[in-house]
Amino acid sequence: MKVTVVATVLNNGDTVHALVDSLFRQSRAPDEVVVVDGGSKDNTLAVLLDYQVRHDNLKVLSKKLNKAQGRNYGIEEATHPIIAQIDGSCIAHKHWLKRLVRPMRDREVGVSAGLYKIVAENAIARAVSPFIGITPKILDPRVYMPTGRSMAIRKKVWRELHGYSEDLQWSGEDNLFNYKLLKKQIQIARVPEAFVYWHAPKSFRECIKKIFAYTAGIAQTGTWRHPCESLATVNINIPSVYLRWFLGVFFFILSFYSLIFLYITTLGVTLYFFGSLYSRREEVDDQASLMLVPVIQVLADLSTMAGFASGFVMPARRHKRLLKPAI
Repeated sequence: MKVTVVATVLNNGDTVHALVDSLFRQSRAPDEVVVVDGGSKDNTLAVLLDYQVRHDNLKVLSKKLNKAQGRNYGIEEATHPIIAQIDGSCIAHKHWLKRLVRPMRDREVGVSAGLYKIVAENAIARAVSPFIGITPKILDPRVYMPTGRSMAIRKKVWRELHGYSEDLQWSGEDNLFNYKLLKKQIQIARVPEAFVYWHAPKSFRECIKKIFAYTAGIAQTGTWRHPCESLATVNINIPSVYLRWFLGVFFFILSFYSLIFLYITTLGVTLYFFGSLYSRREEVDDQASLMLVPVIQVLADLSTMAGFASGFVMPARRHKRLLKPAI
């Protein structure tokens, strides 16, 4: 059983060394590694080309592509029938590939779903982590869905599902792909012990961009209305975000007319901020990061509403056919 590892990278100059090193230090060596650079403006491509000189089984491809296009391009160029996927901001655990492909010995299994562990390098990243990734507190190892950061798939299954949908302006290709897996009843093996390390955003700007892109993609593909809603990569209940901000603005406006509404607004804001601290207290384990959680909560809510609205008003029309229930 030969395996090609496909990685997509974009401006990952700070992590690409560690990524490639981790792939070539696997306890079960990959038979081929394909890395697709989507048009990096930093030193990512130069680093990859240097590695390509030293590794005969490393193929570096460079073309200006979005993530879905990059994944499809890499898988299409892969030589072997089993494809293991990882992202540019990840580092593979030593036994990741061995554990990930083990279920593929069963020919009935079409996809093997690994996991990722969040690496938080500063206080902002530690505060952001529960908002943009799966943490152990919310993980159900029986039902979680694959992520392109850590998964293996048979190339024939990828072809059957027509690959990742490439005409999304933002993100959401994972959610849409997972919906197609469910619809086709592809057998998924879940292997939580096959994990990679994923670097969380280290700045407020990165956090806003990621959450905006995720929620815009969810809205654009329409997957928020389907079973994948609870399996989305963004741990946010979108309707509740709109509801609490609508009520907050509504009572704030009324507070100009009656003092009672000012009290209600003040109570609501207090509960909002202290509630965010309380709900994340077990996931953010240091005081400095925990104090940033209310700020992240506001940024996450605003990014969610802006992203979802953007994706909702600009749906990818081609996906509406894919998301219709099978007759």
